Amino acid sequence: MRFQKILGFFPTLERDERRDLVQQLEQSAQTKIDFIMMMVLSTSLASLGLLADSTAVVIGAMFVAPLMGPLVAAGHSLVQANLSLKPELP
Repeated sequence: MRFQKILGFFPTLERDERRDLVQQLEQSAQTKIDFIMMMVLSTSLASLGLLADSTAVVIGAMFVAPLMGPLVAAGHSLVQANLSLKPELP
């Protein structure tokens, strides 16, 4: 009973909303040329920040890195035990 009361605070998704969420996660987990280019740019920016001994530039490179989509998809894949969502490596 107490557990059900706690669960009432969390939003729930309908079937169509869950399907849309999985489709968005699948799209964000795919490796595309824009993902690769952003990773190259953020890696080079972080390298320059390390060489210049600039903490602000290294932190800025972390903001530029597009890692959130694959990380969220991997987390959702683990929670749902749905290995088809795991990010694909090139």
